Amino acid sequence: MRLVPRRQSDRDPRSLLGSLSELRLRELLTEVRDRIEQIVESRDHVDDLLDAMLAVTSGLDLDDALRTIVHAAINLVDARYGAVGSSVPVTI
Repeated sequence: MRLVPRRQSDRDPRSLLGSLSELRLRELLTEVRDRIEQIVESRDHVDDLLDAMLAVTSGLDLDDALRTIVHAAINLVDARYGAVGSSVPVTI
């Protein structure tokens, strides 16, 4: 008696369908994980913006408010430095 290996096309269709389902499930889970990471990053940015807004509105000193805005912007975009300027002289 001679054994003949099964060809790819002789596979049970249910087994192939199960393999495809597992592959699709992995893809979907990876996509869900990536989207959750994006949501967490967005939430962190919103938290940082709210902290900056509260810090700016809590004081009445213009220099402190501008400094707080620049520091918040630096943190939000991961910049090494930041500045604010005006094209018109500011008189107080």
